[in-house]
Amino acid sequence: MASLDCQKVRGLFPDLTTLTKILHAAMTITSADKGNIQILDPLSRSLRIAVQEGFAEPFLQFFEEVNHRSAACGTAMKLLERVVVEDVRQSQIFIGTDALEVLLEAGVQAVQSTPLITKNGYIVGMMSTHYGVPTRPTREQLHLLDELAELAAELIGESQKQPSDHIAKSVVS
Repeated sequence: MASLDCQKVRGLFPDLTTLTKILHAAMTITSADKGNIQILDPLSRSLRIAVQEGFAEPFLQFFEEVNHRSAACGTAMKLLERVVVEDVRQSQIFIGTDALEVLLEAGVQAVQSTPLITKNGYIVGMMSTHYGVPTRPTREQLHLLDELAELAAELIGESQKQPSDHIAKSVVS
């Protein structure tokens, strides 16, 4: 996790080993080259990278904390639904942004971000998989990602010291 603030992340979710296993499963299912799971920090209302695989320092620093700025995960958080970007170079989310440059330098040409939403409807994080070529996961792959997202959401929601109930269902005011 290179420069990630491990103490802050561990405060949000102490069992990073389980999240790492969920991330690896997501990457295997979708044949992703890289991926990360972010946890929603209820105080800052931003996503923080908890676990990741395949990214170098520039990516990790740029996306260390994401609100609603130009990123697939920020857009998915705002919409409370999965965002699939088949080609980052052609996406309105990324065109003309610093995020596009960071993604391309990291070898990312496609990304999907799935919100981690508890059964009670509260967002607690985000699971994203990244691809070195333009691509779109299949319907079957996305269905399996949904199952992993449900598992991750419940684990995070149950583990947080304070219930997620104080986090609005929509993080957009």
